[in-house]
Amino acid sequence: MKFLIRNQNLQVASYTFLTVALLGSLGFAQDYNASTRAFPRPDIYPGHCTSSYTGSSGVVIPPKYCVYFSPDDMPIHAVGGELLKAEKKIEISTYNMDVLEFVPLLLHKLNQGVKVEFGVDFVRSKTANAVWRALPPHKNLKKYRVPVLRGRMPQMHNKIVIIEDKVLITGSANFSYSGLVHNYENVMVVRERSIVEKFQQEVQEMREQSLAACRAFTRNPQTCDSGHEDWDQGFAQLAESGSTQHLLKPEAKGGEGALSAACEPVRERGFLTQFNQPHALSEGKTYRDCFIDERYAKLAQEFSKIERFHDGKSVRDLITTGEDPGRYLSPERGYPRTYFSPEDNVQSLINFELRQTLPRAASATEPARPPFQLSDSYVYVGTNFITNRSFATTLVDLYNRGVDLLIWFDRGRFDDPMFQQALSVLRPLGFSRGEGDNSAPPQPRVMPDGALAGGPESEKEDQAVLKVFDYQLTGPYGAYHHKFAVVGNSFGVKLINGSANWSANAVRRNDENVMVIRDEELASIFVANYLSNLFVYHFGQNYHSAGFQREVGEAFKRLPCTKPLLGFEGASECTLRFQPPNNEGRPVRRWTPGLILANKAFAVEQVPIDSEKENLWAWVPQLNENRGGFVQFFTHGFAAGRWLATIPMRPGWAFEVKLFKAAKGFNPYQGCGRLNLAECVPSEAWEWAGYEKQRWLNMPLMGVQTVDRVYTWGQL
Repeated sequence: MKFLIRNQNLQVASYTFLTVALLGSLGFAQDYNASTRAFPRPDIYPGHCTSSYTGSSGVVIPPKYCVYFSPDDMPIHAVGGELLKAEKKIEISTYNMDVLEFVPLLLHKLNQGVKVEFGVDFVRSKTANAVWRALPPHKNLKKYRVPVLRGRMPQMHNKIVIIEDKVLITGSANFSYSGLVHNYENVMVVRERSIVEKFQQEVQEMREQSLAACRAFTRNPQTCDSGHEDWDQGFAQLAESGSTQHLLKPEAKGGEGALSAACEPVRERGFLTQFNQPHALSEGKTYRDCFIDERYAKLAQEFSKIERFHDGKSVRDLITTGEDPGRYLSPERGYPRTYFSPEDNVQSLINFELRQTLPRAASATEPARPPFQLSDSYVYVGTNFITNRSFATTLVDLYNRGVDLLIWFDRGRFDDPMFQQALSVLRPLGFSRGEGDNSAPPQPRVMPDGALAGGPESEKEDQAVLKVFDYQLTGPYGAYHHKFAVVGNSFGVKLINGSANWSANAVRRNDENVMVIRDEELASIFVANYLSNLFVYHFGQNYHSAGFQREVGEAFKRLPCTKPLLGFEGASECTLRFQPPNNEGRPVRRWTPGLILANKAFAVEQVPIDSEKENLWAWVPQLNENRGGFVQFFTHGFAAGRWLATIPMRPGWAFEVKLFKAAKGFNPYQGCGRLNLAECVPSEAWEWAGYEKQRWLNMPLMGVQTVDRVYTWGQL
């Protein structure tokens, strides 16, 4: 969009004017109906939820976990739908939120009296976060920037929305058009109380640290929480670059001398340690000796008092009393487990969870793990990239010791030298590009060693563990952006998921989150989606591929509920493999995943449309069990001029797609349907000057997400 706010010191009147202009250009009025126009009815994109229960009083207890995969389930609608439900409170703490349809939605909620606290990454508050910047001052709104001061350009990389203290929205996806529409991502809606409470504590920590910095380094502390702070230039440079060099006394900047040697940690390793504590300096020196401004010494102490481990214990109290903080970095007892990076030493804890696939002898602190066959152990990894050598080493060790391993790695990152630090460690696993999605002419598949890979059924590629996810439906910037692993053996299965990439920065410097959840239904949902991605991007959407049949066969044995999730053999329910302990005499736990839909993702290019004033839509007569329905397409700056949407429908169905353009704010669900299409949409708005002509597409025979080719407006 061309009208993003660039000057952070605009006066209130300027902000209000620009926001009104923004909403006007989008076709939104500031009312309830306008705020709901961007979100089709939820039954179009139902997502995937674990079981709900009916309590003893007859009250239905909603699922603890619902998952919306992008682009399959178009999570933009799920996020908007959850925001619309808020009645009292919304907390947002995110790396980026730029879906402009959320601006009028949040304004409506503010006008209803909902309290909104909105925190964003300090650096991204100036270069992205269009929603944060577009929201004008409001008595119910608090906006703040989260500085991360651990050196080398760290980020507040969380993706967190908490509604009414009860519902958490998080996952791999940024709240952007890329994350919620175009990339391969996940968004989780979590109602598990223990997880929500820990996320709230972390959000409160970040807000307190933001306020501490604001009170110390803005000209007018009364503007804190407004988003209009006038920050001290030296502090802003620290928050944006991570470097302290410009803040140190001349004799502390390097060279010979006792003060230079004592101040080396803050000069070379960043303002604070991994635990958000001041560095220990030699020669009895303190931050007051190193920095030109004593406010930095005070800020370091303020941050250190605020920081807590995942169990709520103060980091500073443990360190100042001489107690080893490492004892608090061991895994939580029981599940779910919730960790925050870097203070909780997430690298060690993820490695610990991965190594649960291996037998373990008894130790002084843990009993021996019950014996099991390594052939029953498996790990599915879905990640944007792996640059953390510790993770890479662990994965290779698991593979060498007999654990069945599969890894997705994004094509853009795989080919980028900036993200190849750990490929030398991972090389023994083998690399494979597969066939891709068949939406573009096949390209030579070159491995990092320069050798051409074989076809997907060749011995070389068939045995490769690391699969390169080659997604180009929305151009060269489409990404596989997940950060999850499903880890299992014959005693159970768990999901590792969150905002943290498998990188060194994510576990040592950034503010991130990681959840470890032991839930067979949830793990099955992720593995079914993983198999769907294998079907499309490795096996070329070929049902008869021997490799694909082998992978689904293994998955069905490990997690029987992946079978109905994929709609195999008409299965509608399953018996969970892992029954609760001491379940004798009780009914065997079964699960009915719900309506199984296939998804067809496709893009349209060369659309003669003003994307700042209009949207692309489709009328699909077969949607909603042949009642018909509308599907909205989305685009953004990295989509190569293409508009993308996903059509959900029963497997095996054929369907029509009739494209048309409409002004932003168009709401097809207010009296528009099969019988009055000509009245709702003028003839000139349709792709072929009318709705009689259309494209026919076919759904896959399974409940998988498939990819169609890129269509050109006006051409069949």
